[in-house]
Amino acid sequence: LNNFADLYIETKNYSECEKLYKMALSCCEISAKYNLELGESQIASVKKGMALLNSMNNRFEESELLFMAVLQMYQSFAESSPLKYKSEIADVQNCMANLYCKLERYSEAEEMYKLSLDNYKYLAETDSTIYCKDLAMVQSNLANLFALTNRYSEANELYLSALEHYTILAQTFPSVYEPHLAQIQNNIANLYMAINLYEESEIMYKASIIIRNRFSKINLNAYGKELIDTKKNLAYLYYKAQRYNESENLYKNCIEAYDSLMQQTHQQYCSELFYCNYWLGRTMQQSNKFQESVVAFRASLDLYEGIPDQEKPTEIYWQCLYYLMSSYAQVKNYAEAYSCGEVLLPILKAYYEKKKKKWMKDYVNQ
Repeated sequence: LNNFADLYIETKNYSECEKLYKMALSCCEISAKYNLELGESQIASVKKGMALLNSMNNRFEESELLFMAVLQMYQSFAESSPLKYKSEIADVQNCMANLYCKLERYSEAEEMYKLSLDNYKYLAETDSTIYCKDLAMVQSNLANLFALTNRYSEANELYLSALEHYTILAQTFPSVYEPHLAQIQNNIANLYMAINLYEESEIMYKASIIIRNRFSKINLNAYGKELIDTKKNLAYLYYKAQRYNESENLYKNCIEAYDSLMQQTHQQYCSELFYCNYWLGRTMQQSNKFQESVVAFRASLDLYEGIPDQEKPTEIYWQCLYYLMSSYAQVKNYAEAYSCGEVLLPILKAYYEKKKKKWMKDYVNQ
């Protein structure tokens, strides 16, 4: 039952997943009456799955409480069998760190990642063939956190270590670990772009694209979006590097690819297409293609309506309106420019009211 529930998590059938976890938990509680250690270990495994499910459903408080209970259980088991449960402890610590990142509790996330990392380092020293992949995973997660909090040097060190591990693993099991290698290359490229190492960033993006292009041909559903996402990142790199023609062509390629992917997988990519059209418009403006940019910005605004309310990028929306207004003004379509301004003004007033206390506080602290 627990394994079936895990499968439902993979397919995002969360309601059925929760039912199975509850049934599995009842069975494990009965089992614990006859074999305490085995039953309690099974209960911990089921509760960990339930904690992950709650996190995916944004039930964060319930998720944290379950993770804490599971961690305490494994730590208790480890008192009599330290090595047997060290990997379980490390896994729960990593999961809790992921949860804290979602909640923007970054200091707690860092602490948990480091505890998990220490455990996996110890395990990798005893058996690198089994635990090297787990060590690389946590290094990558902690690097993501450091990159998010602008600790670029620390992030780079961890990324490069994870890259080395995945490169070695991919040589033996390419079908399993090359996708992880591509993700690390993409993340390193993001980091290098953030610190203006554009040439190094481009090399990493292109390396990632080569792998993802190959895998997307094998399984478009699994790898198609990842390929387009990396191309989109490279298009933004070209924009930042003022290589506008290359940026424009790549954004157009991404838009066509998302449209094709929607037709083949029947999934919606409104948010991704919204951003692509927005940045395509920005890129066209830099090349003085103002009439063409109007079409891109209009497409972006239309797509915005299809994004779920809780995911709508409000700031990019009003920026899109602003740049659309400026493009209309450049082509002397002042009536449309004025219409954009009428929509934009109340949004900016509301945004100012929402942010002014924070801005004042930041100004005082300067």
